[in-house]
Amino acid sequence: MPFRHFAVACKFFLTRPRTFKHEAHSLRVLYNSLVRKGNIHFLNTIQPMWTLRLQNENIARQDKPHLRMGRFADYRQQTLMNQASENDLPQGERLFVALEIPEDLKAILSGLQSCFPGLKWTAASNLHLTLRFIGLVPQSRVELIQQSLRHVTSCSFRLIVAGLGLFQRKTGGILWAGVKKEPALLQLKQQVDEALRVSAGLILEEKSFSPHLTLSRLKQAASPALKTQIQAKAAERYGEFSVTGFTLFRSFLRPAGAVHESLARYPLNAEKEK
Repeated sequence: MPFRHFAVACKFFLTRPRTFKHEAHSLRVLYNSLVRKGNIHFLNTIQPMWTLRLQNENIARQDKPHLRMGRFADYRQQTLMNQASENDLPQGERLFVALEIPEDLKAILSGLQSCFPGLKWTAASNLHLTLRFIGLVPQSRVELIQQSLRHVTSCSFRLIVAGLGLFQRKTGGILWAGVKKEPALLQLKQQVDEALRVSAGLILEEKSFSPHLTLSRLKQAASPALKTQIQAKAAERYGEFSVTGFTLFRSFLRPAGAVHESLARYPLNAEKEK
């Protein structure tokens, strides 16, 4: 079943004023299917409704023990939406947490475009090092996410940008500049994830962290000639910069490409900077 159909079905069950036992079971099946299919970002929009639904279920059981399990009748005081359709899915912000790159390093990386004619290069203003892509979340949770990131207590550090590489896919790929995996970077990444999970209650996708700066997104599989060019620059060093904070961004998808806007900046402690 397509992802959007799962979304509509989940929202339908979660927003009905009355839910019976077999319908609650169907909701759990749909929810678990979303988890298995890896639709983590949508679950962050469903989770608040899911939690409220369970809370109301517990209230109904306490107030009216004779009610059949899963039935809420008129005890649900808040109706999120009356009906579900493909056009009224939860709206919100597309968020991610990243490190900003200094302008001089952006200029160096943008200058590499001349070595790869024909590739569409990432705009200098969009160059960043992603710590965590959050995805689409309801507007009501944005402030909670902003507050949760204040719990990060890492210290500032320095990062080295060196070498080019390629994430290969069947129908394209990503050309990137490498970033050295400093222990302080990994610690910061871990603290950001922990804050989002514990303080903001987000469901985060589990995958290995490969720090990099995206330079170009390939629409076709890389040619042997392109791979040779990339390999030739695998050992080049492009710069070093000090990380004194991180940023929560929101992203807008446009026909010409994504536009990123800073929502909040979080300074790091400076006493242990190397």
